[in-house]
Amino acid sequence: MAAPPKVTNNPETDARLVDPYLRAIKLQQTLDVMSACFDILNDDINAEEFLGAFARLASCGSVLCAWWSVGQPESLKVASYGPTLPLPANWPAMIEAAILAANPTGPVLQDDLFPAGTRPPAEMEPLLTENLLIACVDTAPARVILVFGNREVEPQWQAYDREKLRLLLPVVRKSVTIKKHLSAQLDRAELTENILDAIPRGLITLLPNAEIIMTNSVAEQIMRRGEHVRQRNEKLVLGNPGLQQELLGQLKRIRNLPPTEISDFVWHRNLSDSVGAGSCMATMLAFAFQTWRTESIAFDRVAVMILQTDAMSEAPSAAQIREFYQVTKAQARLIVALMRGATIDDAAIELKVSINTVRSHLRAIYGRLGVGNKAQLLQKVGTTITNSVRNPSR
Repeated sequence: MAAPPKVTNNPETDARLVDPYLRAIKLQQTLDVMSACFDILNDDINAEEFLGAFARLASCGSVLCAWWSVGQPESLKVASYGPTLPLPANWPAMIEAAILAANPTGPVLQDDLFPAGTRPPAEMEPLLTENLLIACVDTAPARVILVFGNREVEPQWQAYDREKLRLLLPVVRKSVTIKKHLSAQLDRAELTENILDAIPRGLITLLPNAEIIMTNSVAEQIMRRGEHVRQRNEKLVLGNPGLQQELLGQLKRIRNLPPTEISDFVWHRNLSDSVGAGSCMATMLAFAFQTWRTESIAFDRVAVMILQTDAMSEAPSAAQIREFYQVTKAQARLIVALMRGATIDDAAIELKVSINTVRSHLRAIYGRLGVGNKAQLLQKVGTTITNSVRNPSR
């Protein structure tokens, strides 16, 4: 690149000479960072090379990358380039509050979090110094924040610095999103190994916002018929509007469940208007990932809907359950009824016994199978009966 032009001390002349030179430098630096964005496919946004490219673009000596789960600034993780930045201890909580109030739809600088003509909260003042520039790259389901500081030349951020970053942030966000999708694929691969391929019934894995992230072949066949369940705009839709609202409510419940209660969750319904021919039973369980990356686009939990229709010849029978688990005939029939979505009252009527007898059977089943509640029972039967189904002579 050519040597910088000589300054004439004439503002108009200097602007004509210097601005094109500075723009050329910034353009090259922007291209460097855009090139580094593609490296995120093999590395993370917190890679030192990537943060160093950002520092050169912003003409500053330090860049800090921080990320945490939405609403949980205490889950903060950081990576940095250059000398330590003078940030107050509670700065993530400040940014979290500003993001919640502004609810931005895309990547923004800290100035964009406050409407024109409004004063930022007093507690934000330590972050609004002349030497710090904060960029919110992504806001959900994990906050991804970049903090720039330790300016190398001018102590104040210039307008062109801000505009360059505003133009570049959507590119960076796209790269971050790609990386998050890749991380989510790893999460889903773990889920597949654990449960997806082990159940010979329709299986739909959902994020807690009803987005379908995985299905098996049986579920695909049921959804193609579109009578009881279907996919619309990548989300699960039930044929019954009332059940659809109930489903969304249960997914919201899963989203807010404490981690200790995830394994106890169960929701089961008959998605059809009748039993027998044409019926479709659904049981939904909740699972947490054993290992979960905060930067993943997924949540730290998923819902798994198990579908069973009357046409499924692979569905385990009472005889198979009885043989596999060595339970009594009555206990096996009770398990089958619960798997179809029956309540304790329904099961008592179907088996023609009292509710107390059903509860007595349940206690015996729990002890036999080593589970503590109905959710764990349905989960265990769903994930371990496969061998019995595939090999009835076991």
